[in-house]
Amino acid sequence: MASNSTGETESFGGLLRALRERASLSQSALARRAKMDPSFVNRLESGQRTADRDVTEALCVALDLAPLETDRLLAAAGHIPTLYARVGLEDETLQIVARVLAAEWLDPAEKAEYRHVVTVLSRRWLGATVGNK
Repeated sequence: MASNSTGETESFGGLLRALRERASLSQSALARRAKMDPSFVNRLESGQRTADRDVTEALCVALDLAPLETDRLLAAAGHIPTLYARVGLEDETLQIVARVLAAEWLDPAEKAEYRHVVTVLSRRWLGATVGNK
């Protein structure tokens, strides 16, 4: 399960349903786009079945999800988001950044300053899109 913006966990099926409804698609229409059986989509949404990474990625494409939404659905299905899978969770720099941001002893203002520094440095290589939502 993934955490939503309020910190609550959300089920894969519930998130899939919400994303499908937001796209104004029926289960059958989503199944056609994803080249799946409609009953399989129904079982995914009801929590009777789980989705492997290929199935989840096909649903993301069929729903035309933005990268953050794709990562959210992947995480809800129990998969590592694409960017982290590409970099690798064992990446030392990623580990350092995560440790700093997870440090309980660091107050929110210091974390905000750290985020700002990382964003400014990242803009050197990624351009002005870094930090924009």
